[in-house]
Amino acid sequence: MKLPSLSVVVPNYNHSQYLPACIRAIATQSVPADEIIVVDDASTDNSVEVLQGLARQYPSVKVHRNPVNLGVAGAVSRGIDLASSQFVYLASADDEVMPGFFERTLPLLAGHPEAGLCAGICRMLDMNSRLSYDFGRNITSVPCFLSPQQVVQLVRQHRFLVFGTAVLWRRDAMLRAGKFQAGLRWHSDWFPMFALAFRHGMCFVPEVLAEFRSRPSGLSNSGMKQLGIQLEVLRYALDLLDQPDNQDLAPLFRQSGALASFGKEMLWLIISHRKYWKNLNPTYLRLALWWTLRIEAKKILPRSAARLYYKMAGVNAESPAT
Repeated sequence: MKLPSLSVVVPNYNHSQYLPACIRAIATQSVPADEIIVVDDASTDNSVEVLQGLARQYPSVKVHRNPVNLGVAGAVSRGIDLASSQFVYLASADDEVMPGFFERTLPLLAGHPEAGLCAGICRMLDMNSRLSYDFGRNITSVPCFLSPQQVVQLVRQHRFLVFGTAVLWRRDAMLRAGKFQAGLRWHSDWFPMFALAFRHGMCFVPEVLAEFRSRPSGLSNSGMKQLGIQLEVLRYALDLLDQPDNQDLAPLFRQSGALASFGKEMLWLIISHRKYWKNLNPTYLRLALWWTLRIEAKKILPRSAARLYYKMAGVNAESPAT
């Protein structure tokens, strides 16, 4: 079976200490990527020196330096433009892929070329609470293709817990979706995730394929604490669904309740502005209340209670190794 070609894109900004482990985990996969494109976003540490050494060690590594800092979404979009393969994997410099990631996903994509993406279970390591929890445990028990309507049903059932760290994206579908939208800031992978799954369906492998390390100082955690900016980001997401190019997607976002994962801030924004009322329906309201409970509980529960809560919420919570 001929496997689809694969480019890995690694945006980097001042993460020199994480780059060796990140690149090693990608470059030593049992099924290798065709190229590893590291987009250095005008780092001010010794990232370039580290990358030059890694490029000598691993011939598939290509280093592109942005003359000015474009931010995560800009660096990722630049990497997608530079990629030459059918699929792209968007890696974070401070996260890590598991052995066999590409070996598990590429054959499934070869058998389902219509799929917009292929995902696996992502293990989230909360570096503050020292808990780990797995996104995607309840999606399916066997590797399979999921049609767009099946994806809608999974979202409605609160079972579509997919995280971008464990996703391979079909490049042409990603380009149509607009790549990563800078206006979505720390949620920039959210829209293409649903756009590709709703338009093309997706493959899923029920194995832990990648680890994401959640730090209090990370982009998403620190960004979402800035309420004013977070509301601007959520308003951008709502307006994005109203754009002409996305009219095929808007009904599916509404039917599925996909906006609910943004919790009480999105609920307040929709209720407060008449033009967004079309997103209100029983499915969205039910899921919004559930997501709000989940998000708020995470903030206040002690570790023992949080572990029990995560298990009840459909993820497997354990204490990660220190």
